[in-house]
Amino acid sequence: MVIKVKLISVVGYSNSGKTQFITTLVKLLREKKKFKVGVLKYVHQHDVDNKKKDSYKYIKSGANFSIIKNDYNEFGLFFKTENELQNIIEWIQNGPLKVHLIFLEGFRSVDCPTVLCIRDLQDISKQMSKNVKAISGLIVKTLKNIDKLKLRIPVIDPERNFQEFLKLFEIN
Repeated sequence: MVIKVKLISVVGYSNSGKTQFITTLVKLLREKKKFKVGVLKYVHQHDVDNKKKDSYKYIKSGANFSIIKNDYNEFGLFFKTENELQNIIEWIQNGPLKVHLIFLEGFRSVDCPTVLCIRDLQDISKQMSKNVKAISGLIVKTLKNIDKLKLRIPVIDPERNFQEFLKLFEIN
């Protein structure tokens, strides 16, 4: 099945600015483009849900997914780990949650356009891949003259370079 929704992967070490990058763009895409945006996050090192909570127990009992809703009209969705990313994306695409774009945070092996978020310049070479189309993250806030560096790929501050981001990632 062909994925119709736009995917953008965001990778980087812990505390490199991935969440800040994504939340800034979610707000801008909603405000300026009227987009519906989803985020899928890969959590490497800890449980997302408390082992004492029902949603965790449902997944452990064999449910393929568990959706929770609270009194603030907020939802949480948990998938069993054997669900492949492709299946989750297709589920979102074919379900009632119609979105224009999905940010994938922390999925390093996905073959789609990627933003590498970094804190320090030495983090670039360690994490570069063929899919990286732009660099962002904390580096754009801490290094004042980053625009003047001679990097082979664009450095994007989502607030200052929103139009460049749209063009680079072919978002209409």
